[in-house]
Amino acid sequence: MKKAIALFLTLSFLLIALTLINSLLLKYQKATQQNYLFISQNSLFIKDSIKILNSMEFNSTKDLTQTFPIFTPSFIINVNIRPINSININDLNISLKLLKILSQKYELKDFEYLKDLILDLKDKDDIQRAPFSEINAKEGYIYPINFKKIIDAYYKYTKDENIFKVPFFKYFNFKKTQISSFFEFANELNLTIISLKNRHFFVDVNINYKDNNISILYDIKTKKAQIEASPIY
Repeated sequence: MKKAIALFLTLSFLLIALTLINSLLLKYQKATQQNYLFISQNSLFIKDSIKILNSMEFNSTKDLTQTFPIFTPSFIINVNIRPINSININDLNISLKLLKILSQKYELKDFEYLKDLILDLKDKDDIQRAPFSEINAKEGYIYPINFKKIIDAYYKYTKDENIFKVPFFKYFNFKKTQISSFFEFANELNLTIISLKNRHFFVDVNINYKDNNISILYDIKTKKAQIEASPIY
C-alpha cells in the first residue's frame, strides 16, 4: 500500500513537472517566433529603405531633409531623412571645446566636473578623476542613455539646475561629426556643416512602423549604410 502511494505521488509530481516544462517550452517557442518575425521584418524594411536611398539624388541641401512612406498590406512605414549637422560628443578634441562654450553660455557652475564625468566614461579604467565621476568603467563610448546618466550624475553632485537648460541634443549627436567649424556671434552659437562636395556626407535615417524604430547612418556619397552599431551593409 505504501509503495502504491509513493508511486502515485511520484507520478503526480512528474505529471506536474512535465506540464510546467511543456508550458514554458510553448511560451519560449512563441517568443522566439515573434523575435524571428521582428528581426525578419526589420531586415526587409532596412533593405527596402536602402534601395530607395540608393536610387535618390541628393544634389542640394534641400534634398537632405525628406519624409516619405512605404506602404505594406497591413501598415505604413514612415522614413525620415535629415542631415547630421552637429558634433559627435565622442570626438573629444572638438566636443569638449564646444561643451566649454555651452557651459559658459548657460552659466554652469562646474564645467570641470562635467568634463571629468565625460572623460571617465570614455576611458576604460576605474580611476576616478573626481568624486563619483566614474559611472561605467567598461563603457568606452557615450550613447544617449549613458549621456543622460552623466547629466543626472552632474546634477546630483552639483545641484546645478542650469544643466537642464543646455540644449545638448541640438549641438551634439552620438554618431558622426559633420561640422567644419563653429563660432559664437552675438551670444548665438553658429555651426557650419561640411560641404556636400566632401567625399563623405552622412544623413540620419529613421524608419518607424507600429512601435518600432530603426536608425540608419547613411552616406549619400558612397551609398553605404550603418545600422546603429551593426557592420556596414
